[in-house]
Amino acid sequence: MVKDDPINIQLHKRVIKFIIKCVRSQNENVKLCTQLALNGSKSNMCNNINLLCQTYKINKYEIGNISKYEYIKTMKKCYYNESYHCIGNLINDLVNSRDKKDVSFLNIREITESIEELCLM
Repeated sequence: MVKDDPINIQLHKRVIKFIIKCVRSQNENVKLCTQLALNGSKSNMCNNINLLCQTYKINKYEIGNISKYEYIKTMKKCYYNESYHCIGNLINDLVNSRDKKDVSFLNIREITESIEELCLM
């Protein structure tokens, strides 16, 4: 859990993956709707595509030609933050201490409060 991406990033990845699958779909109706959204249909999906492509510097007209690994790599360049990694490791250490896997100078209440506080960051 601690090593997962933030929930908003997970959602962004899923939406981009969905868009790519729609662009590559064999169903002509799905492809048509996707092309309308990509080319500016003023729909919510079009707005979402524009926002995500702008945020992660992805060319929306080439979105069907990129691999899963390429767009994830591109996204990581934009959102990866070293402080999140450090906080995640600290939470992981506190969870291990709480579960008696590590020795700690904090009591259970202090460990639990620390974990909760770090999760809010």
